[in-house]
Amino acid sequence: MIQLPAKEKFANKSILVLGASGFLGRWVCACLSQLGLEPHLALRDPIRFEPICTRWQLKGQAHLLDVTEEASLESLIDATGPQVVFNLVGYGIDRRERDGGLAREINQVFPGRLVEVLKANKSSGRKRLVHVGSALEYGAQENDLVETTPCRPEGLYGTTKLAGSEAVLRGGSEDLEVIVARLFTVFGPGEHSNRLLPSLRRAKNKMEAIDLSDGHQMRDFTEVSDVATGLVALGACPDLRFDLINLASGSLKSVREFILTAAQVLNLANDYLNFGAIPRYADEMQHEPVSVVRCRELLGAVPSSDLKSRLEAALTFEEERP
Repeated sequence: MIQLPAKEKFANKSILVLGASGFLGRWVCACLSQLGLEPHLALRDPIRFEPICTRWQLKGQAHLLDVTEEASLESLIDATGPQVVFNLVGYGIDRRERDGGLAREINQVFPGRLVEVLKANKSSGRKRLVHVGSALEYGAQENDLVETTPCRPEGLYGTTKLAGSEAVLRGGSEDLEVIVARLFTVFGPGEHSNRLLPSLRRAKNKMEAIDLSDGHQMRDFTEVSDVATGLVALGACPDLRFDLINLASGSLKSVREFILTAAQVLNLANDYLNFGAIPRYADEMQHEPVSVVRCRELLGAVPSSDLKSRLEAALTFEEERP
């Protein structure tokens, strides 16, 4: 598993987390807080953020940010003068988020704007931007997913995320180090309520059957705290200029295996699992194994592929901090 870097790696650096209240954002903030750091936390709804801050035991200074307004971003960068920036803002991973205009603005336009604003701000000197990409940027592929694989995204989310990642990689310069971390199937506390693990938890709590697909889809599952640790490690990784990595376990497992393992950890009887009751989503990504050679080179390790232990960790957090 990837380890958090030493606190000294961030010594005297202003850190900014964009999307601090989101699924990934709160975990990146938690990792930074665990190191004893107090980053700047950019978010859109301070009232909604208060219980998140308490539950995840976050430290830092909160700032309002409207990602659709260039002036809002400029004011934030001027006020915080960051040397390390984590861009965890995104739109469309939740299937209820289907506004095409917002997807293009947040996933595609905003990353390019962020790069330009960071380069224009000279007060904080050399900077690093860690930007979160998506497996869906690859699109349909027949071979292993290597960072050099030509991308053929399908659908609004994959297309706009790829455009945003490309804008970040193009924008790197002598004064702005950039890295894009492509994420795969991330699970754990804080994910959208309609996703698989929360749905299984509800089935357990209500003792109700849950309708599922056949579960034969193959996925690279990673637990969110492992992913957040990797992102923070990228923020401190030495000798990094312009890079793209797959932040994944490198191990494919079926959705059925994930469900059966989660059911075992939850003590949910298999009788409640109605496999094949619903069809797969038409736009579900199908892919071969994910190459994690570059991730291992940069960070010395990759996220854990042990489903049982990582599900236990995720569900223990839910029990301890309901």
